[in-house]
Amino acid sequence: MSAKTFFGDAKITECPITTPVVVPPETSISETVERMRERGRGYAMICVNGKFKGLFTEMDFLNKVGGKGVPPETPIQKLMRTDLVTITKNTTLTEAIEIMDRHKYRRIPVVDGEGNALGMITVLDIIRYLAEHFPAEVGNLPPRLDQHPVTPEGG
Repeated sequence: MSAKTFFGDAKITECPITTPVVVPPETSISETVERMRERGRGYAMICVNGKFKGLFTEMDFLNKVGGKGVPPETPIQKLMRTDLVTITKNTTLTEAIEIMDRHKYRRIPVVDGEGNALGMITVLDIIRYLAEHFPAEVGNLPPRLDQHPVTPEGG
């Protein structure tokens, strides 16, 4: 069973787009992390005049900062990731899921045609959408969508 079976041609705009923490590239790592903590987000979008330039996540903090002696005043632009795939509001939920799976993303930036940051779609956003719109189907899914029980008891 594929994601297209559930979502059809639904666009990501049908799923709530999470409002991210947005900081300019010169923001210090300490201020960026503080803003992430205040907003309860595990990421910050780095933007210049509204245009998406990069992403910094809690995993980036653990892998690039934690225990490595990085000064707290280091600009976030030195630690952000810029090689990310983004999507637009015309992207379907199925396409978003496929991109997230292929690149092992837990979240994916949403931008407009000019590269302006609109927000973020997270795995949790998609799961919530799926559970709200298809409660019976989601509740009865096997652990793997391509899994079929051998017996009625699931064995």
